[in-house]
Amino acid sequence: MVDTGSGEERAGSGRTSKSMAFRLKENQLVERIETRIAELAGIRQKMAKAFRS
Repeated sequence: MVDTGSGEERAGSGRTSKSMAFRLKENQLVERIETRIAELAGIRQKMAKAFRS
């Protein structure tokens, strides 16, 4: 998770995995999910990268 104060990543106490994240368009499934979220949120996929922090 991201610490809202510092912007740095830190482990959450309730989490059991470490450093789990997907790259943009990592595979076909991830790309389909990203596209659908962008459509539902009404944002262009190019702009969606700004929201991944």
